[in-house]
Amino acid sequence: MNLPEIEIEPNESLDSASSRVARAFQAQGQRLFEFEHLNTEHPTASLCRFFQARLLDRECVVIVVSRDWNDDLVIAILNVLLHIRTDPDPPGLPPFFRFFTAHPAPAVLRGLFGDSSASDFECRAALVAKFGSEISPADALQLGAVAIHLLRECFGIHSDFFDSDSDLRIAQAVAECFGPDSFPEDASPLNTLITLGFLYGEVLRARASRPSRWAQIKNLGPWPVLIFNPEPGSETRLTAASDSLGVPQVVFKPIHSIMNVYQARSRTLLREARESLEATCREKLTPIG
Repeated sequence: MNLPEIEIEPNESLDSASSRVARAFQAQGQRLFEFEHLNTEHPTASLCRFFQARLLDRECVVIVVSRDWNDDLVIAILNVLLHIRTDPDPPGLPPFFRFFTAHPAPAVLRGLFGDSSASDFECRAALVAKFGSEISPADALQLGAVAIHLLRECFGIHSDFFDSDSDLRIAQAVAECFGPDSFPEDASPLNTLITLGFLYGEVLRARASRPSRWAQIKNLGPWPVLIFNPEPGSETRLTAASDSLGVPQVVFKPIHSIMNVYQARSRTLLREARESLEATCREKLTPIG
């Protein structure tokens, strides 16, 4: 796919930059169409321009920015592109995105709106994980189910909550599909890691022979954790931490484990963490006698 190479000058007027981009596309026989509402009435109208073209039977969304980046601009463009990504016009394959900017596009935008399957996963996961800003223990099952769907759709990896090798498949996806060739090294697939963390947690719960639940514990970080308890009424060895009512418990952090896999690129870390958790639960939560 041949797209024009255009250098946007710092502080070039947005009208000038947009006109040059349009002319460059026209010179290659490709016509740009404005997102009229976004370019005239939307709050971003004075900050950037959005266009679309039809290339190889797919929509190409073109974003032109000539000013310096700041957090407000990044968030505004991110929200617009997420909406376009989930509601392509015309309907069909998801669009691809091209940035023409005076300064390099921020990593979060390049990660979400790249061409790879990894970016597709992260972009779609962002719609439900929302960068972790609104998640709670009650969201665990839904986000885990989203991860199952995206693993299949984006990477062809089939798994479910009761798959005995789900931990290995999750680690494979994280370690192999989010390398530097597929996802920007300076970006973090946070939404991916959150959804896969909930999937991993739900897999652990499905395997467990004792009660478990998700909980938010302030001093254990921003993400929900798993708590495992002994069977109600059973007497255990008093070696486990206890909750406020004195009930023994083992705490585990599935999302943190997924983040460790991403950092280490390890395909075995989740299996090792699972086996360690199961050993700890046997030691601390198994009834006496």
